[in-house]
Amino acid sequence: MKTAAVGREVTLADILSAREKRAEIQLLLVAEHKAPLVSFTVNMPGPMKLTRESMIIFHEGLNVLVQTLSERRVATVYKEACLRETGPEAFISVDCTPHILKDMLVTVENTHMLGRLFDFDVISPEGEPLSRSALGYEERKCLLCNQTAHVCTRSRRHPMKTVLRRIHALVDMFCQRKA
Repeated sequence: MKTAAVGREVTLADILSAREKRAEIQLLLVAEHKAPLVSFTVNMPGPMKLTRESMIIFHEGLNVLVQTLSERRVATVYKEACLRETGPEAFISVDCTPHILKDMLVTVENTHMLGRLFDFDVISPEGEPLSRSALGYEERKCLLCNQTAHVCTRSRRHPMKTVLRRIHALVDMFCQRKA
């Protein structure tokens, strides 16, 4: 299954540079707004980060994030979204306790059809990231088996084509349900 690319293939150096830049932005926003920050990206393996699928996942994740905050009456202090060749990103500072915020977003990641592909990081006003394990949640599971995702990713247990086919199938099912 071929992915409709929007951007170019990115290198490991591109991805590492984008990660450093994102960490800088996170610290600047936390310092500026003195509020918890949601840093949202898409879990998209492979060298193509801007694709039809990643854009659908990103737009849905952002919509669900904003809707969840609204339903819980969490005030948004700052919001920014951008498309980079290394993948779409959003930053949202909110007026909420970091642990409650992380709990809310782990629930979204665990229950939404595309949630496994959402990556909602929560940064405390002190600049510290909150982990799933800090709230007693299990680590994320692999898209294809019952192992933890990082074990399969690090060992390259599954061929990239197989993982991308699973992502395509999830996005296609999601789009069919939305239609």
